[in-house]
Amino acid sequence: MAIITEYDEDRIDRPGSPSKSKPKPKPKPKSRPKLEPQAEPPKPESQHQPSSTPQKNQASNPFTFWFYFTITVSLVTLLFVSLSSFSPQDPKTWFLSLPSTLRTHYSNGRPIKVQIGPNEPAIEVFTYSKGSTKSSENVLIVHGLGCSSFTFRKVVDDLASKGVFAVAVDLPGSGFSDKTVVKEREKVGGG
Repeated sequence: MAIITEYDEDRIDRPGSPSKSKPKPKPKPKSRPKLEPQAEPPKPESQHQPSSTPQKNQASNPFTFWFYFTITVSLVTLLFVSLSSFSPQDPKTWFLSLPSTLRTHYSNGRPIKVQIGPNEPAIEVFTYSKGSTKSSENVLIVHGLGCSSFTFRKVVDDLASKGVFAVAVDLPGSGFSDKTVVKEREKVGGG
């Protein structure tokens, strides 16, 4: 805030210095005087005086909002996940909650048992196949990350219509296949 004080041009002494003569009151000009540039505009006189208690700074850190927003979303998500684990869901209810296209896809395919390693339990891997098994051409379709055999169902159907036996496989942990379980064995002895 800047305070502007006008003085007579004739007057030599300034406030705080001893004055020898009484200053003459200056008449107010009718036109607005030119003001020097200020850092901030002057505040109106009608504002109340600041109270003795300190006020909180109105300009807060912008990261404060995002911090509280992230914490709130995380807690709400945790709440929903924990509440959904309390209600047991049987496989029949889970299957019926699927969209009809996925139910049809599951009905047209079949799970097969696969042993992924020696002395390991077998897991179920879902396959979707079409075409003549007596065909001389066979195609195995393996999906990539984030896909399943459902993604390639129309490709399998098109290949089967051309006389090719095609199989699309859901890798373990994808689609309708089981998850794999890694078992660590503790070695006894050296190293």
